[in-house]
Amino acid sequence: KTSPNVTDAALARLAQGTKVFEEGGNDKVFQQTFGIFPGEQLKKAYVCYLSTSAGPVIGTLYLFTARIAFCSDNPLCRNISNGQQEWAYYKVVVPLDQLRAVNPSADPRNPSDKYIQIVTMGNHEFWFMGFISYEKALKNLREALQFLLRVFHQCSH
Repeated sequence: KTSPNVTDAALARLAQGTKVFEEGGNDKVFQQTFGIFPGEQLKKAYVCYLSTSAGPVIGTLYLFTARIAFCSDNPLCRNISNGQQEWAYYKVVVPLDQLRAVNPSADPRNPSDKYIQIVTMGNHEFWFMGFISYEKALKNLREALQFLLRVFHQCSH
């Protein structure tokens, strides 16, 4: 289940809040996980799930001034070779200038299950769900895309 109920939402926020507090804030967590470009600033961070072929993965979606990024809360096991396994965090990074679309979606059988589809210029799709604050996340991601489109439009004239 990836829809935020009160208990799941509270536990996810508590776990993320503890991690953020221990590591010195969302900026520090992001910097330790992804590194930061000069002048880059965190705009928002959202606890959510990323849909993967292995099922939904809980983590944090970061919206920075130059990119969006997702990192799982826990490392996941994957097979690497010769039956060996490796534990690694699931990470996705999309530079904002590679963002093509931010699309809202909902499960027709259960409209309360809402998703945000991110599409890159290379036609890679990422589906995020289980937002505690879906409307705010959608609004902020769309604003980031609209800002880029305005900048691109101004630069092409």
